[in-house]
Amino acid sequence: MEYGVQRTRSLIPGLVDDVVHEMFLHFVAIDWNGPFTLILVSTAWRSVVISKPRLWTWIMVDDTEADWKMRADVCAHLSRNLPLQIVLKIPFASNVSMIYLSSRCTMLIYEPGPAPVESRIEWNKYINDSILLFLKHTSKDRIRILYGSRDFYPLSHLNDAVYDEIREENQLISVLSRETSALITGLELHHPIYTGEGSTVQVQLTELWEILPSLVHLSHLKLNENVVVWKKDTVLLPVLLPSLQSLDIISPISNWRPFSLEDTWLGLFSILDSLSAPLIEELTLRGSLQRTLAVVAKGNLNVCPSELSLYVLSLDQAINVPVSDPNPAWNRLNRIRLNIPFDDEKLFSHQSVPEISLKIDTVLSFLPKTCLVCILTSGYGPFPLGLAETIDIEYDQYFRPGDNWSKDQIAAMHMGRLFVAEIALSRGYVTWGTLAFTEHATAVDRCLKTTYYESTESQIPVNIKYSRVFAELEYLRCSPDEIVTAVSVFNMRSLRILHISENLWSYDTAESTYQYIMEHAEHLPRLTTLHFESSPIYWKLLIEFLGNFNKSGGRSGITTLTLSAQPCPIVVRELKAALNSGPYGYETGYVDKDEIVYKGFRGCYTCFKCGSTYAEVVTGEDGKWKKIWIVVGTREWIINGYAGYLNSGAQNEGWVYGYGDSL
Repeated sequence: MEYGVQRTRSLIPGLVDDVVHEMFLHFVAIDWNGPFTLILVSTAWRSVVISKPRLWTWIMVDDTEADWKMRADVCAHLSRNLPLQIVLKIPFASNVSMIYLSSRCTMLIYEPGPAPVESRIEWNKYINDSILLFLKHTSKDRIRILYGSRDFYPLSHLNDAVYDEIREENQLISVLSRETSALITGLELHHPIYTGEGSTVQVQLTELWEILPSLVHLSHLKLNENVVVWKKDTVLLPVLLPSLQSLDIISPISNWRPFSLEDTWLGLFSILDSLSAPLIEELTLRGSLQRTLAVVAKGNLNVCPSELSLYVLSLDQAINVPVSDPNPAWNRLNRIRLNIPFDDEKLFSHQSVPEISLKIDTVLSFLPKTCLVCILTSGYGPFPLGLAETIDIEYDQYFRPGDNWSKDQIAAMHMGRLFVAEIALSRGYVTWGTLAFTEHATAVDRCLKTTYYESTESQIPVNIKYSRVFAELEYLRCSPDEIVTAVSVFNMRSLRILHISENLWSYDTAESTYQYIMEHAEHLPRLTTLHFESSPIYWKLLIEFLGNFNKSGGRSGITTLTLSAQPCPIVVRELKAALNSGPYGYETGYVDKDEIVYKGFRGCYTCFKCGSTYAEVVTGEDGKWKKIWIVVGTREWIINGYAGYLNSGAQNEGWVYGYGDSL
């Protein structure tokens, strides 16, 4: 690599440092200790890294490590007064002054460890104290504070944390003190179970509106009408939430009259008229059909998300509501999710479906053609869209009344499938999610073919009529048992990515799964990627399988693995060799000399020790293991024949950091 850098420098003077610099920036973005690793590679790399101040502006502060202060000092010096982006490991308890870092900090990402307390209020205070200690004597207003995960907000003051205080007649503003409100990144005023009026704590909307401007780091907001109380004549002043990325509003029909032009009040949805959120990415609206769609038709250019989710909770009557023109507020959308419970007999009937279809078509007409439409129909989907060449299917061939299905249930499933199929044909593609499966269907010459199939709560059917579905599949996600069914029954010649969803599979299951895939390898000519939801702790089996699979001719072979954690260097070396083996195959020299055999558990002991994989064996009365609980790292590690790198889910202002998202 060093020779290549020197050779490129001689060929393109002045350019190579910039190219190498960009490469190093990507490396540092996924490994906060990256600069300290790079300077150990060679003297040439060391000189490049030390001469680039920007590489030292991303700093990890973890006072549980012995050399954390020394590393922070080095970064502070070599970054040459550039703005800093800091990850703070929680808990932080050092009394050493951090003002030389915090005074230059423009972005603070905190990563909490295990909660030392059970109460949410105590836990929130525990995190707040750590952040306040680090930012002591530093203005917090100019620092953007983020949490290291998109899925959980430990500073959210949820209802179970504030109920008792509000019941004591304290106002919300007194619960969210001025000192801690500057650190709040998530706020949810929502109670999941609504048993009647007065059953939950209530907060006045006007009171909340006075507090919101002070929450400058608020990135997630969820409001439910069973907690937030408003009046129809409420006047709200414009509010700017500069950091808001996710907004979720729940406003059922319980208190509303029929929707008409004379009564255009949208309940809690009305707050969108007074809200500005320049960084909004996700907007979720849960309410009645007419009012939810009225919000979409109305739009708001100050709240323009890239992802919109609509959950239809009820049907309300519409009176003289015209079809609106396309709204420019939704031009930025790249994904819309529609949750429509067709299986709810109280809400939907044969008479209501045409009206729903008309309204949904109106909404979809607002969206750009590049916007992906995802439809969730709640109930068990009868068949994948790609099962037949046309959208019509003779249901009597599959379901009959008395086979655990009533006529009404069969009719509801039929209506749901036709509804989704029509959208797929009109837009060219659609993603359909049910309790049984999730599929992505593409329209080709007025026919639908399934390119993505994910088995959820049901087994893959052993039915030759499904051959058309699996023949077109490019992506399949299922358990090892279902893989055996799929590869032995169907010819999946288009399959490129196989996602194994099992978390708790035994050595014997892994061995038999790899064996079945090998036996039907000729039916998988395009398979190039294996995605493991949990780390395949039986590395020797996997290495041998990759070498044997790639050895058989007539196809490109498996070249990429996606893992949930980085294996130890010994395993990574062997995996790369197997992935890069091509038609020559690979015979591993890995002999499990570091293997631990503990009551049936087999795996790499080096990985076990370094924490890449943790396993707890549950044994039966006979002393033999019954099952293995496996806990792995939260990031995805992608390995191909040439490199290994982290796949990060969160992106913040041009740099990459976060936790891997499932595909």
